[in-house]
Amino acid sequence: MQYRYAWFEEELTDAGGVPHRSLGVAGYRQDRGGPHLVTVVADVSADRIWMEHFVNKCTRMQLHPLHLLDTILDALP
Repeated sequence: MQYRYAWFEEELTDAGGVPHRSLGVAGYRQDRGGPHLVTVVADVSADRIWMEHFVNKCTRMQLHPLHLLDTILDALP
């Protein structure tokens, strides 16, 4: 079983009603039946370059989805 991580973009509204773009992380488990979404963490960062690096590293290291939130919190600048 392998894990793959990807970023996604969403349009959110802050408490003041101001819309902003944010990026989140989706984690997939890959098996014979194809990819299955197993975890989502929304509103992680607005920095696309950082997010691309982060999801690539999570995929490369085969991070277990249970550790995704802690890994995000440790990795944020």
